[in-house]
Amino acid sequence: MRVIHIIHNLDRAGAQKSLASLLRGLSRQDGEHLVFAWKRTGPVARDIDLTGVEIVEGPGRFLKAVGQLNRLIRTFHADLLHAHMEDAASLAALAQLRTRRPYVVTFHDGTKLVPDLPPIKKIIRKQALAWSAGRASTVIGVRGELKPLIVSGLGVPAERLKTLPACVEIPNSYDVKAAAAARATAQGPLRILAVARHVPLKRHDILIDAVAELGRRGIPCEATILGDGPLLADNRERAKAVIPPAHIHLPGASDQVADHLKEAHIFVNSSEYEGTSMSILEAMSWRIPVIASDVPGNRELVRLGKTGYSFPLSSPSALAGRIIEATSTDNSTIVETAAQTVEDQFSADALAWQHLTLYHTLCNSRGEAEPHG
Repeated sequence: MRVIHIIHNLDRAGAQKSLASLLRGLSRQDGEHLVFAWKRTGPVARDIDLTGVEIVEGPGRFLKAVGQLNRLIRTFHADLLHAHMEDAASLAALAQLRTRRPYVVTFHDGTKLVPDLPPIKKIIRKQALAWSAGRASTVIGVRGELKPLIVSGLGVPAERLKTLPACVEIPNSYDVKAAAAARATAQGPLRILAVARHVPLKRHDILIDAVAELGRRGIPCEATILGDGPLLADNRERAKAVIPPAHIHLPGASDQVADHLKEAHIFVNSSEYEGTSMSILEAMSWRIPVIASDVPGNRELVRLGKTGYSFPLSSPSALAGRIIEATSTDNSTIVETAAQTVEDQFSADALAWQHLTLYHTLCNSRGEAEPHG
């Protein structure tokens, strides 16, 4: 079984991180895989390199990428294509016209099918996506809520839809226990962590204002927000209003997220919407209490009092209150339940097996994988 995974770039974002985790799981099972990053690679390439999966960087231009993908299908002797995100679906569909390889499309965004664009461009993109998804052997949504959107918005038959959530690599249990023991005995302020790009929908301003309120209440704490993006400079300026004993660090993007997770007492997600938050899943897998905005996506992962804490969007004071509550409560049952949920439903190994089963089913129903050699 040889599969080419198509994605636009390997920036440090949710779909890319989920792909890297999936490839880790797949690399521990049978089959050969190749990643075609048709626009450019990026920092997640380092995570994929650890799996031994080859990465091919594309030309950046769509029509040239179609030609390069056709050549890759022949030279790699690909049995199947897996397109991640909507623009990759169009690439796979055009390549399929010539190569007749079956392909799968995964929608990683949990709330919409196409990005926010001017009206005319959005209509064109949606029509192209309807054509591409309509030709796919299977269309995958990372959340069940996408099914009606795909059926009504793209006209894909319900029997060709499947829900397979995003996945994460489960950390070593010894490392998790060692980190928890170190946090329990560590001296110093409360350490709060957030991991997300500095873009409007991530609403880091809410967390910054909540930390500022904790400072005004005299609560010692340090918040670190990992990520880059166009609002990083603005958020650094906003963070200057935070007064001791509270402090905020905004170092930009980091490849050492696990090191920060090991030290964090609380993880916060303050987005105004989410699909399936990879950063929340990672925090849960490290048994860190999660506080998240009460919005779709987050609401499915963070169930109040069971797998974490929630707060109403756009309320820094409510977030500050939840932080105080979470740090004055025994969270052992909550973090264990959350970690078990991640392991049962979102682990890379479990999702890899489900994907591999789907790949074999599609190739077998096609008749047989193309002979290699």
